[in-house]
Amino acid sequence: MYGAVQLLFAGVELRLLPDGGVWWSDTRRLLVADVHLGFSGTAAAQPLIEHEAATLQRIARMLGGCPARELWVLGDLIHTPCRGWSAVEDAWREFRGSYPELHVLLVPGNHDRGAADWSERLQVDVVSPLTTFGELSLVHDPEAAPEHRDTIAGHLHPTCSVSPHGPRRFPCYWLRGRCLILPAISALPGRRKTVPQPHDRVWAIVEDRLQEVSADPTPECADG
Repeated sequence: MYGAVQLLFAGVELRLLPDGGVWWSDTRRLLVADVHLGFSGTAAAQPLIEHEAATLQRIARMLGGCPARELWVLGDLIHTPCRGWSAVEDAWREFRGSYPELHVLLVPGNHDRGAADWSERLQVDVVSPLTTFGELSLVHDPEAAPEHRDTIAGHLHPTCSVSPHGPRRFPCYWLRGRCLILPAISALPGRRKTVPQPHDRVWAIVEDRLQEVSADPTPECADG
């Protein structure tokens, strides 16, 4: 896959994709985090469902290159039901209709409150907030990661600076100890500073490919 990075993690081979997801080829699972459907309805300056359309197109590009049987969302499929929510649901149903055999599973996040009210309607199965496969765990918030297990998470929306692009910040994958934190598939504003440890690894998404950068440029994160 062009621009992807291969990573051996928890004893399994993963591919970090330049559209922001992780391809687990042995199980035909595509992992993404922080979709935030409904965000555009909370942002007055953004045309309705513009955010959702761009987000779903990004996922569709990955599905076009990965023969996935399952799409795992590591939290925050929903931002919040909002004005114009029916248009958001229509966009999601159109996306689902393009992949009728795809099983969508949600590891619930902090924004997925009330999932029982919409999960069946959106054809999404909600699983445990801590889901494990062998040595690998899936959670939404890295703070919920088991201490002695390799874990994939979301929630923080990490970004980092990349030389020579000046102050511009790019979404990134952040391997922090035994936790791989995914970039948000959405494009929510708002970040907070975090301090990476010397042995952390960071891969920025720059112009449709991944670029590993020094852990010295502090990744910024949002409370997603």
